[in-house]
Amino acid sequence: MQYYIIDAFTAKPFGGNPAAVCLVDRPLEDATMAAIAREMNLSETAFVREEGRAFRLRWFTPAIEVKLCGHATLASARALREAGKAAGREVAFETLSGRLTARFDGDLIELNFPTLEARESPLLERLPEALGFSFSAVEWSGVNAHRNWLIQLSSEQIVRELKPDREKTMALPAHGIIVTARS
Repeated sequence: MQYYIIDAFTAKPFGGNPAAVCLVDRPLEDATMAAIAREMNLSETAFVREEGRAFRLRWFTPAIEVKLCGHATLASARALREAGKAAGREVAFETLSGRLTARFDGDLIELNFPTLEARESPLLERLPEALGFSFSAVEWSGVNAHRNWLIQLSSEQIVRELKPDREKTMALPAHGIIVTARS
C-alpha cells in the first residue's frame, strides 16, 4: 500500500484541507480501513483501488465511512497522478455516491459531483449557537440526503463574522454545513 497526505484547496504547504489517501492493490476489510483512518487521524482517509477502467474510492473518518468527500476525492486524484496511475486527462471513481470524475488541466483538477438537492427544513436548534449567528439572520435553510446543511443568512457581513465552535459543530447530527449569503 502506498499512502499520501495531501492538502487540498491550497498551493502552500500545511494549508488547505488535509486528507490521507491510501492506494491499495486488493480489497481491504472495512474494519482495517477504519483502523487505518483512526491511525491517520485526519477528517477523512480515502482508499483507492483500481477496478477495471475506473477506481473504487471509499472515504473513512476516524469514526465512520462517509458517502461523499470532496477534498479527499481531490486528494485521491492528485495521489493517482503522483503515483503515475492517472493516465490521460480524466479519471473515474466508483463510490457510494455513484460515479465521480476528476479532470486534469495542468496542475488544476476539476471534479464532477452528483447534484444532491437540499430540501427546505427547519434549522437544527443548536446550529446557530455552534456557528455563531442568530436565528433571526436565517433567510433559508435546507438539508440533503447526506445530512449536508445549506444555510442562507441575511448578509455577507454575518457570514464573514462567523466564529464556529468546532466542538459544538462536531456534536451536531450533520455531515457538512455550508453557510452563505447574497453579496
